[in-house]
Amino acid sequence: GREDVRSLWTWERSAEIVAQRLVAIAHEHAPVAVNWEGPVFTHSSLGLVNRELGAALITRGVDLALLPSEADDFQPSPAGAYADVVRRVTHSPRRPAAVHVAHRWPPRLVAPDAGAWVLMQPWEYGGLPGEWIPIIRDQVDEFWVYCNWQRECAIESGIPAEKVVVVPIGVDPARHRPDGHRFPLKTKKRTKLLAVGGIIPRKGMDLLVETYLRTFTAADDVCLVIKGLSARWAYNGNPAQREFAQLPALSRTKGGAEIEFIGDTLDDDSVASLYRACDALVAPFRGEGFGLPIAEAMATGLPVIVTEAGPVFDICDEQSAFLIPAGQSTPDPRITALEPGRLGYWWADPDVKELARWMRHVVQHPDAAKLIGARGRERVLQRFTYAHGADIAVARLRELAMRTPVRETGSIHHGCAGVPARSTAAGRLSAPAVVALRELEGCRARLHARVSAGA
Repeated sequence: GREDVRSLWTWERSAEIVAQRLVAIAHEHAPVAVNWEGPVFTHSSLGLVNRELGAALITRGVDLALLPSEADDFQPSPAGAYADVVRRVTHSPRRPAAVHVAHRWPPRLVAPDAGAWVLMQPWEYGGLPGEWIPIIRDQVDEFWVYCNWQRECAIESGIPAEKVVVVPIGVDPARHRPDGHRFPLKTKKRTKLLAVGGIIPRKGMDLLVETYLRTFTAADDVCLVIKGLSARWAYNGNPAQREFAQLPALSRTKGGAEIEFIGDTLDDDSVASLYRACDALVAPFRGEGFGLPIAEAMATGLPVIVTEAGPVFDICDEQSAFLIPAGQSTPDPRITALEPGRLGYWWADPDVKELARWMRHVVQHPDAAKLIGARGRERVLQRFTYAHGADIAVARLRELAMRTPVRETGSIHHGCAGVPARSTAAGRLSAPAVVALRELEGCRARLHARVSAGA
């Protein structure tokens, strides 16, 4: 009755609600200050993802500072496509950050000085390394992964489910499209099968070459084009890269099917033109974190022949790709120096007979292969662009900016990924946001003063 009206329906209560909503709106729309650590202008997949996601986050109003974790491979034009990214690169962050994202290899498992801590970390061997697990579980605020398979592996490894967020990466539709310049290949063969990636066991390049040479001969109108990764990167300098560079000559002398090897460093646009110059991508991988070349080739309209495992369950289906059935086995322990966690490590064993069958199918039925390629392009553009990933990332960054970092709560994780704390969030927002919040607090005080004076 009367007491309820006096306690609920007063000018003072209205002023309180209005002030709370204004503060909440300021938090929702103010730029979130984010430090993003990792390679930027390198020819690695991590560098590509960091600059593409970074550009997309900047256009969405994130106050981003990019902290390079290694030397650049190239210098983009300050007025070019990455102009905004160039301006955000710094070795000395100007301000405390609301969120610190680390996306690099190897991971730096040291908490940042300020802000929520996000570890965005691909892993290709199933269960997480043992030394990562307690740090991610107890100190990291969110663990970002590329696909649902990685999320499931992380959870089974002991990371709380609410901490593990899928932030998909993918393609730039303006770059990865069917029309445009085609890379000048040497081969004159009608069908060009393309493989892109490091010459390392988990990429399955050895399986591909062996199966290709058993399936085709020099008389077949087909060429396997291999683009190895030659940049200053984790794959560089290994003996397999040099051995694969000798494959074209070796195959010719033995009367084998044609192989063309490209070991030169190519920029992003040149790689896109290489997809357009070929007829299908073949990726019989044993282990993948995401498989950027798979998504990029699909966006370009190429049919893809890929292992049915890991991230492929997100990227492809049987209507949009030629899937290679695969078993599962334990890789050689020497594949990584990191000790496994409770799940151990595993990778896929692609069925090489099915690999051979799909390669023959693509060569013999090019029109049917193109139809699969068209479906693949549609699927990737609907789900796996950097815009999709950036939209998810922005929502997570705003949420994290409102939390007290887990490492500041002084408690081991027991199912809570972090508690909201508006009182500390303002100190981690960008400078314009802090000014706006202070002005709103002043407005709130003036409203209370008017109410007290009998307004």
